Amino acid sequence: MEACSLRYLEWEHVTDMEMKGKAFLGGLGQPTAAAPLGSWTCVRDWDLEDMRQCGIQVNQLACFSYDEATRAFSFLGPNDQARLVPEEAYRKGLTKELSLSALLP
Repeated sequence: MEACSLRYLEWEHVTDMEMKGKAFLGGLGQPTAAAPLGSWTCVRDWDLEDMRQCGIQVNQLACFSYDEATRAFSFLGPNDQARLVPEEAYRKGLTKELSLSALLP
């Protein structure tokens, strides 16, 4: 099985997804020599092939750390294990996406 990845997403795509309620972003805390500055993201419904590789279902959040020096994402697991996005925020994201899609013709 191939490693879980975000092959077709760059950080800019993730920020666009955040505006649509499909991604959540945050920081990993204070940088140290062992753990340089980084960020995390949890995304849902990004690419069906990538989602299968990660063992992620539709509407399920997959969480990744982002190394700003290498510009690479590393899989942390589904949000129910990583626990980065609170349930209330996840639900608000679903509602936001539904509200935006209702505006489309």
